[in-house]
Amino acid sequence: MMNCRAFAKYVDEKYGRSFWPTGSVCARIVNYQVSLLQFFISLRSGSTRKTCLFSAHCVGLCGVVRCGKAGQILLKLNRQAAPDLGDPHLGLRGFCGLEITVIGASKDLHSGTFGGAVPNPAQVSTRALALLYDKDGEIAVPGFMSGTTAPTQEERRVFLDPPFDRAAWLNRAGLADAAVPADFAADQKAGLYPAIEIDALEAGGYAGGMRYTIPREASARLSCRLVPGQDLERIAPLLHDFLDHAIPTRFGRHIAVLPERSLPYRIGRDHPFQKLAADVLEAVDGRPPRYSFSGGSIPISGAMAAALGVETLIFGFGLQDENMHSVDEFCRLSDIERSMKAWPSARRCAASGDLMNDDALQIN
Repeated sequence: MMNCRAFAKYVDEKYGRSFWPTGSVCARIVNYQVSLLQFFISLRSGSTRKTCLFSAHCVGLCGVVRCGKAGQILLKLNRQAAPDLGDPHLGLRGFCGLEITVIGASKDLHSGTFGGAVPNPAQVSTRALALLYDKDGEIAVPGFMSGTTAPTQEERRVFLDPPFDRAAWLNRAGLADAAVPADFAADQKAGLYPAIEIDALEAGGYAGGMRYTIPREASARLSCRLVPGQDLERIAPLLHDFLDHAIPTRFGRHIAVLPERSLPYRIGRDHPFQKLAADVLEAVDGRPPRYSFSGGSIPISGAMAAALGVETLIFGFGLQDENMHSVDEFCRLSDIERSMKAWPSARRCAASGDLMNDDALQIN
């Protein structure tokens, strides 16, 4: 605890904010089924298949929250727009990933003795990865964009209320003004479009002193963020084959599809549960929330929608500067207090079956 901030890590998934809804479960058990389900869905699984099985187990164990004639709902945490401004999410991107290792010699080789004469895995791996993009940085993998459609005007309008604060976004990302074109809609790009990112590169040793060797192997990790219309089962094999073809046959290679995966997810702004989220957050903050599309991925949302037809209400109380997933992730105590008001209120409304129930909506 430091400067009104709580530093904590969630042991299994390294997601410190998971204790907020589970904490509210312990403090304010309003409905046993709802509370128990919220506790379970806080334990995310990275595998879509495992998530489906896990979700079915949870539903069989404690039931899905039913809201009268409105349908079904799961509650899930996420980030917020500002310290006193809620942020119900209208969608999440899907996810899949790969790890690639290119292999040359059986050991590192001196670049003076062998330079220019032996295969260099670092050179070849970076060249293969560069082929993923065109000269403007757009995805160039044939077939990757198949099934996608351009964002609708309604989806784009979400990013205009309030307008995108480019300066704040650059500051949060630690980027200079010239790093991103002035007319580039970064918020829409991160929320509505697919992406392939190189998240890690490793080759050789970069220790101090005179050490110039050709690495025996070079490795990289890729993440793909997907949108509705893309086939999750097809994307990873597509990239696998693309990279395999891009690496010359004289090099060894190991390309592995990572087990973590997630379906993209959408829920309409006019959905009754979004009205519930807006009412709860306005009651907590005293002003209407800001809707958004998250560029992140939560496996259980898409899995539950696909397997069981269960919708997910997504809002939370983390902020962009709280170093999500890092070793120094933290949360503000004021937002823990807000979450302890909002989550029980949302569960009361959901459990009552009346989304307009003012008594259930009451903030204590």
